[in-house]
Amino acid sequence: GFGGGAGGGRARCRRVGRRVPGERGPVAAGGLPYAAAGVTELTGRVDRTLQYSYDVASPYYIGTSFSGEIAQHLFGRVDAIARGGRQRLDYRSVVPVTDATDSRRDWATSYGASLAAGLAGTLHLRVNADGTKRKSVLAARNYQTWQLTASFDCAFQSLPAPARAPRGRRHGP
Repeated sequence: GFGGGAGGGRARCRRVGRRVPGERGPVAAGGLPYAAAGVTELTGRVDRTLQYSYDVASPYYIGTSFSGEIAQHLFGRVDAIARGGRQRLDYRSVVPVTDATDSRRDWATSYGASLAAGLAGTLHLRVNADGTKRKSVLAARNYQTWQLTASFDCAFQSLPAPARAPRGRRHGP
């Protein structure tokens, strides 16, 4: 069945000098998972953020992203996961990026796959292969990267609270 959630608000980045005005705007995030027949789960996500940038010439950007994931139970305690996403980064610049504009738009595409296996109890091993490709009008900002990671995780459960005697009753003499 369906599940999910959404949230929103407003964010603010302060004015930077005379050339870059402050920015205020809506931010939001939402996700919609769908489980099919207990063996497949599809998840979609949309985000809009207003973030400060590490680049002094472009002090902040508005990021809009769409992503999805499909998880498939294979057998026993083994699952396969595939994911992908696309992000648009709209920068406001202090100096002109091109002759015509003080802003720029970069694009990032992410993709990956995982294999997850339950080892014992709540101990899991997950192996991930993830890639990112970024395109920008500024050649120095273009890149493509891959990474292979592995992780172990363990879920801990809290102990139940001690039972209490009902109110209004006294035990003993």
